[in-house]
Amino acid sequence: YEVAAAREADLNRFYSATARLINCKEGEIAFVDSATRGWCLAFYSIPLKKGDRIITGAADYGSNFVAYLQARDRHGAELVVVPDDASGQIDLDALRVQAAHPRAKVISISHIPTGG
Repeated sequence: YEVAAAREADLNRFYSATARLINCKEGEIAFVDSATRGWCLAFYSIPLKKGDRIITGAADYGSNFVAYLQARDRHGAELVVVPDDASGQIDLDALRVQAAHPRAKVISISHIPTGG
């Protein structure tokens, strides 16, 4: 904590520098300790209700699946797992079909899947 206190000004400049880099407001930047923590903050902020569909791929992170199942159990959301194609990657045609569903609320796909 001493280092963080001593470098507070540098840490605060992170927000302005990042906002300039990606062309957004400083208040739109979230700086967290891990990608998993950032993903959880984003996912759990989405208001879900019964029948909303969460669409993901078969190779998503295990911790993400825990969150999907919690959303299913708590809110009545439906979990849709899009299969992989013959090459072992998410089937984009099947993803398009699922994304077009009127109850599609969340599409969450990992770019670098677990074990991949």
